[in-house]
Amino acid sequence: MSSTRTSKVLRTALAAAIALSGAIATTAVTVATATTAQAASSVDGQITRGEVIQRAQYWYGKTIAYNQGATYPDSSGRAYRTDCSGYVSMAWHLGASPSTQGLPGYATEIPRSQLKAGDILNSFYDHVILFEKWDDAAHTTFSYYSFGSTPVKHITGVSINAATFDSHPNGDYKAYRYNKIVDDPTTPPVAQVPSSSGWALYNADTVTAEAFAVGADGAVAHAYSTNGSAWSGWASLGGSFASKPVAVYNPVTRTQEVFAVGTDGVLSHSYSTNGSAWSGWAALGTKTFKTN
Repeated sequence: MSSTRTSKVLRTALAAAIALSGAIATTAVTVATATTAQAASSVDGQITRGEVIQRAQYWYGKTIAYNQGATYPDSSGRAYRTDCSGYVSMAWHLGASPSTQGLPGYATEIPRSQLKAGDILNSFYDHVILFEKWDDAAHTTFSYYSFGSTPVKHITGVSINAATFDSHPNGDYKAYRYNKIVDDPTTPPVAQVPSSSGWALYNADTVTAEAFAVGADGAVAHAYSTNGSAWSGWASLGGSFASKPVAVYNPVTRTQEVFAVGTDGVLSHSYSTNGSAWSGWAALGTKTFKTN
């Protein structure tokens, strides 16, 4: 395995080790997908909502002066105008810094009720703000990022019916969605087998549900069902374990990985990439853990 993958495995293993203690037996371990959801876009290319917000946050907290005649770089060094529309252009990763009058040319008008992260509220002649999220289920208050004065601001708890947004009349704003923005991909959460000795996960890439459990012989066994088909028989992955297994799936490397504490108290793991044969069990260090 690469050093990057190994470090990820070790971090996951630590979480798994904690989850395997009897006091926290129902804690689930999930694969971190933020990096996947916010993978770097190209200039003027498709971009996820998560990355738009991530890019907006890059200027937030910095002492960047509002100046319509100046520029400031994004995280890759590309310069954008340091005003409200330049800020949105940077967040959208555009190849230019259009004004509030030009931004609608990159977007489609939408009802305010459909606003999502990365959309904008644009006042054609005056100002634009970047929508972050609804603060309540009823969609009555929201949070946004704005660069209408020094520095970039993050505003929360604003009523969608407020008289003004950033000192400009509410009625002057229209909601727009960037034409190349896409929703972030979602990974189904890891599901648990409702027992004291098993675990289950779902692999969205292969549409496969897989269950893992420790048998009476102490070995980990697994069974699976693909696309709703009949479940396979149980197949042993070997080993001798004192804890139930914890399984995770990494959609980036398409690797399933199982962790369990052996009868010797040492945390071990086994993995399968792209449906290949499972590796043998390998210990993650020599530290020992309690299982009850």
